[in-house]
Amino acid sequence: MQEIKVRYMGNDVLIIGMDEEMIKEKTQEKDSFLSLLHSVQRWSPEINAGNRMVWVRCYGVLVQTWGHEAFYKVVNICGTLIKLDDTATFHRLDYMHACFSKPQTPKSSGLIT
Repeated sequence: MQEIKVRYMGNDVLIIGMDEEMIKEKTQEKDSFLSLLHSVQRWSPEINAGNRMVWVRCYGVLVQTWGHEAFYKVVNICGTLIKLDDTATFHRLDYMHACFSKPQTPKSSGLIT
């Protein structure tokens, strides 16, 4: 059986990786998972998901300010706070771990180190 890889790109966009033969097979099946999708198209660099979900670790947040309000302010610089892991419960105090939504633009599609 061949492997299918699914990656969430943001908003309502998924990248589904499978070979050409499987694509033909799945698009012809009546009860295929592809029938659940609004549309299916071949990948191209012009496809834009609009907003991208990003997980970040932020080091250096003062313990005295630890909490949802401070995390919101830190993340709000880059986008909209979506979710915190167990950071808010003082599970870890060396960094906060947050998920935020940010607009996907050509300038922002890159690796930041």
